[in-house]
Amino acid sequence: MARINIPSSEYAVLKDLAGLPQASFSELHSAMVEIEPTVRQIDVATLLSKKVTSVDAADVKAFLRTAFSLYRMMDAKERTAEEIAGDIRETVKRDQPKGFPIDKLDLLIERIQKLLGVGGLIAIAAKAVNVMLEQNRIFCGARVLSDIRPVFVASPDSVSAALLTHSLNITFHEAGEQKEFFVALTTSELQSLKKAVERAEKKAETLKALIQQSGVKFFSDGD
Repeated sequence: MARINIPSSEYAVLKDLAGLPQASFSELHSAMVEIEPTVRQIDVATLLSKKVTSVDAADVKAFLRTAFSLYRMMDAKERTAEEIAGDIRETVKRDQPKGFPIDKLDLLIERIQKLLGVGGLIAIAAKAVNVMLEQNRIFCGARVLSDIRPVFVASPDSVSAALLTHSLNITFHEAGEQKEFFVALTTSELQSLKKAVERAEKKAETLKALIQQSGVKFFSDGD
């Protein structure tokens, strides 16, 4: 067995997974098995949340995020579900994390093995997420702020002219932190940005068709 690094935030998720009522865990596991043959989206959590009604959607997302991390670990280290579960058991015993119910460790290991045993398209989706997020900066959101800017020339008591200005705000994740930046745009530059997005959308449809024609499994990042 090999000891692995488990962040404190992950111990909280593992504690919740171990404390999940058996009926709720069975519903979660059964839903993963049920959707496995039909997974076509990167956002597997949304698909699961529609079927797992006894578990809060945020918890479903957290459990799946942890499972995906373990799937990627299996792939990177070329280890089986049983071996990864064994690694977690050894690490928990050595770390003795505060607040973690050691008496439920066997149950946790059993549940981890079941989640990692689903495999198939779920495992491929986990790998796809890793490929998609393997960047220094990950897009989080965007908005455009538009303003009317007055121009004062002769006197501050009267407006000589006015113009429209736009500010593009991009938020992103980097090194575990959410950051943002602003870019000033004129209305014509805003139109140029719109055309660039529309062109990218058309290229995405063309590339999607090529992938589907090739017979390679295609994962969508939306509906």
